[in-house]
Amino acid sequence: PSVNVVTGLLKANIPARVAFAVASQVDSRVILDTVGAEKLLGKGDMLLLSPDSPKPRRVQGTLVYDDEIDQLVKFWRNQSGPPLPVILTEELEDEEGDGDGLDERMLEQARELALRNPRVSSSFLERRFKIGRQRAAQMMEHLEEEGLIIPG
Repeated sequence: PSVNVVTGLLKANIPARVAFAVASQVDSRVILDTVGAEKLLGKGDMLLLSPDSPKPRRVQGTLVYDDEIDQLVKFWRNQSGPPLPVILTEELEDEEGDGDGLDERMLEQARELALRNPRVSSSFLERRFKIGRQRAAQMMEHLEEEGLIIPG
């Protein structure tokens, strides 16, 4: 650790600190403001300095080797994910319908609006349905193709 990296401001804003085995007393002081971390054994052995204790406590953390992590990651990758919620599944099916991601119910409402007012605008659809420009533009294209609104 470097004094330039572990600054007083950083120490003041992080209430608890952990030090693993370090090479020297100077390194221990940089992390904990006291010596002791240079005597640690490694392999999960650490000093914990918490706000509720004036001096560091020696604690043992779990040591997990890289090959164990690799095995766990491989296991997770081979598991199937959780089933999708019904609501999400229905939304995906709606979006997959014609490939443009438009909700058929929303499009039907837009058709009704266009029948009443053939000069419906994209920005009006954005506000009315609380959708983005892309989806409003797609709706406008549908309505134009169906001859319900005047292009332009």
